[in-house]
Amino acid sequence: MNDDFSRQLRAMVDEAVPERPVDGLTGLRVARRRAQRHRARGVALSVAASVVVGAAALGAVTTLEPRPVVPASTASPAPRDTVDLQPAAGVRQMPSWARTYVRHDGATVVDTSLDSWAPGERFFLALTPAGPGLEGPPRFAVYSGTDDDLSALIEADALPEPVWETFAGGPRVLVSGDGRHALAFGPRDGGSSRLVTWDPMTDSEGRRIFSYPLEAAGPLTWGTHGHSETNVRVWASRVDGIDGARAPAVRGTVQHSGGFAQIGAAACTDGDCVRVWDGGTASPGEPARPGPVDLAVAAALADVEEVTGPDGLGLCLALREERRDDEGVDSTVTGRQAQCVADVVAESVRRVPRPAEGGAQGG
Repeated sequence: MNDDFSRQLRAMVDEAVPERPVDGLTGLRVARRRAQRHRARGVALSVAASVVVGAAALGAVTTLEPRPVVPASTASPAPRDTVDLQPAAGVRQMPSWARTYVRHDGATVVDTSLDSWAPGERFFLALTPAGPGLEGPPRFAVYSGTDDDLSALIEADALPEPVWETFAGGPRVLVSGDGRHALAFGPRDGGSSRLVTWDPMTDSEGRRIFSYPLEAAGPLTWGTHGHSETNVRVWASRVDGIDGARAPAVRGTVQHSGGFAQIGAAACTDGDCVRVWDGGTASPGEPARPGPVDLAVAAALADVEEVTGPDGLGLCLALREERRDDEGVDSTVTGRQAQCVADVVAESVRRVPRPAEGGAQGG
């Protein structure tokens, strides 16, 4: 499988960590020595901490010149998927050639082809602008229905009440009431992306993995009031538990934007990114929490001064390599890289000062 993310990230960290497994302290010392040599040459690893927490946008959509909205129509290019649409047991991805429809009001409807846990139905997404001016990621509305429901969704004067409507700057997750099924979805603005989970999955080779490359449909046309935007890509995955187990919990996404050696991450860290739905009204859910290895890595990264530089990434890779046989660590190199990108960006966000609750008080 062609995995640009792995090659790009590997090239960036080749000199941040040694080629052989080492203990964490040695890894940190090596990373610091090599980081100093990099800085002396004016070159440093840059981790773009464009993290989505709550409703913050990752890589805000670039505003294009207004253009007329195309009448309701399909946009189904020939199949050209570059990643596995079934990358792990219980996982199925929406294909890049998913059928899309532009409504009369400029909203775009996407037929994900992913089965709903409501019998005989599948999931649809409707994209509308987050607000005036078409700036920022769109709003996503999730629907579950049949072919007839899809036709009504496309042709109705106004969009009907959805299962869930959310501002999706980062990953969003709809979970069944019993926790055994989940629909994860979100926008992507280009580059190579991976979905990262807190819980292990099993790939076709029987390996323990915590991430997989995402396929995305698009670029999609969406807009309103006679204007449209065409640089939005959308991904969606149905994730199921195996043998009655709960579905692996989504941690977030990591991505490489290409061209500027930037790595970013978008996290699902609060109740805004999860909803529980069993055919009625969707209710707020709780995001999953880190496991023992994740907490140990976080504690180690808390002591690194420049966590988004070679020090942080190098230490994390060394620690996860050292514990690669642990149930909380991906058994593949690419997977550990993805876990570490999520780790270092999460630590960098933890350090961002937050406004005092209630704001400043006058005296």
